Amino acid sequence: LIAIGGGSVLDAAKLFAVMLTNDTPLRDLLGVDKVSHPGKPMVLIPTTSGTGSEVTPNAIVTLPDEELKIGVVSRHLLPTLVILDPLLTLSLPRSITAATGMDAFVHSLESFISTKANPISDAFALESMRLIAGSIVEAYQQPDSFRARGDMLLGSMYGGLALTAAGTAAVHAMAYPLGGKFHVTHGVANAMLLPHVMAFNLDSCADRLKRAACVCGVADLHDSDEVAAHKLIEQIRQWTATLNIPQDLREFGVAEEHLADMAVAASKVTRLMANNPKALSLTDIET
Repeated sequence: LIAIGGGSVLDAAKLFAVMLTNDTPLRDLLGVDKVSHPGKPMVLIPTTSGTGSEVTPNAIVTLPDEELKIGVVSRHLLPTLVILDPLLTLSLPRSITAATGMDAFVHSLESFISTKANPISDAFALESMRLIAGSIVEAYQQPDSFRARGDMLLGSMYGGLALTAAGTAAVHAMAYPLGGKFHVTHGVANAMLLPHVMAFNLDSCADRLKRAACVCGVADLHDSDEVAAHKLIEQIRQWTATLNIPQDLREFGVAEEHLADMAVAASKVTRLMANNPKALSLTDIET
């Protein structure tokens, strides 16, 4: 199978590949290590710089009846070959450049502060954040910049490798009900939540946030952990503003009365919530 496209296209191909060799219904594959047999060989060619799906063992599925997105996670979803060609991303619309680019950054930052972070994931996460921080605005403002597009594509792939090794956390868990119920684009949902979740996490991982801030070029070693962490959060806010990513849930039809149910839905994504460096109560999630 050859898949050329964004994360949803690549995820669909990964699922097709294993469904051709496994008799299990798709719903029974939801979760971790439910795929028994290797799938058909795949070549994955991403045309967005965001999901990192081309190198992850994950495929995300929307469950309309539950208004939630959930993952199929299996080593059998990994492809035979990946082709990264920045030329295929030059015509990407600005809004998708912004949303997918921020998605990639969230993958790396969440992997870096994950409770499962390790030397392997750290190496990929730090390089991913360095590449994305130095190219996301240029890729958005100068869509034909081959340098920026190339760095974004590499940064996205490294983000996929980082999340495979360490896992994402509360931002992603909270983004899933936004996508499942209100159809908020995944990267937009992540970008909207990111500064708020990082501010919540700050007192439990300020040293890690400082390292991320330094590699992104927004802080230096002389800054205290807390000052550097705040600088990183402010940079994230500036990126979302520059990239014209919404910051108001009302724009997507979310009302006050929806928050409680969404908090419960997010809390059930325990595979990701468990990776967050600080536990979130239902009240924390609603807030």
